[in-house]
Formats: sequence, C-alpha cells, structure tokens
Amino acid sequence: MLKPKFQYGWSPGQGWLWLAGLALAIVFLAVVVDLLARRTSKPIELPAYLLIVCAGTVGALMLSGSILLAQLATVLGAAIFGTLVLTIRRLAPGNGMAPVFSLLLGALLISGYFFASLPATSAALLIIAPVLALVPAGKPAIFRAFVVRAALVLVPVVVAVILAFRASPPLDY
Repeated sequence: MLKPKFQYGWSPGQGWLWLAGLALAIVFLAVVVDLLARRTSKPIELPAYLLIVCAGTVGALMLSGSILLAQLATVLGAAIFGTLVLTIRRLAPGNGMAPVFSLLLGALLISGYFFASLPATSAALLIIAPVLALVPAGKPAIFRAFVVRAALVLVPVVVAVILAFRASPPLDY
C-alpha cells in the first residue's frame, strides 16, 4: 500500500520510521480493543463503542474526499454491527475481533491520510477514541455507565469529523 511512498517520497530512514510509527499505532489500537473486550461487563458494549468509531471514520473519510474508503469503512461498520447481532443472540465473538478491527481501521485511516485529504489529527483521534471507553464511570452493571463511556468515545470522534470537515476541499469550483 505504501510502496509508492517508499520508492518516490521517502528516504529509507523516513520510510522505516513511518512504518514503525504506523505499526505501533495499529498495535496500540489492538491492545486497547482487546482490553475493552476483557473489561466490558456487558457483551453489547464493545460492538457499540466500535460502531461509534466506525461511524466517525465513515464521516471523516467521506469529508476527506474518498467515498471509496468511506464505503469500506461502512463495510467494517456493518461487520461490527453483525457482531452486535450475534452478541444479542448470545454468540459473542470474543477477543478475536481486536486484531482484525485494528488492522482494517488502521489501513483505512492510513489510506485516508496518504491518498485522500484526511488530517493526521483526525486519524489520531479516531485511533485514540476507544481508549476513553476504558475510563471507569461508576458501577459496571449500571446502564448509565455505558452511556457515559459511549459519550466519552463520541467526543474525539466528533472532533475528528469536524477537523476533517474543516480540512475538506471546497465544494465550489
């Protein structure tokens, strides 16, 4: 995916530095999603938090000028919604979704940054957003705690979409 950047845009040192940084960001997201899968009291919470991130990713990528990447983020969101349906039927997917979700979301955000107009700040906020679901918000059995955590995840997602909107190309010619 980044082969043109390695060939024409970066020196070898810059390329490996970018590659290491991007890999660390994806691993960080995978660790956070895995922690969320282990710490959530209700199995419905993890897919809900990830759906919020997917919705923000769709909006940010669309505003960045890449409808194709936004469609792919929609497909990722549909897969997460499918796990939500499975969770309601008591067939929770477990921790296995952490690396898959992280790799796919990371690839979409990397593509949006390098091949569309997605601001780096928006991509970083979308990667960091699930961390806020780890904040203790009262008794885990209370529905209000889930709503507070979901609102905390929503804040950086909304900021990421607003930043993508402000950086988007003008609509008039």
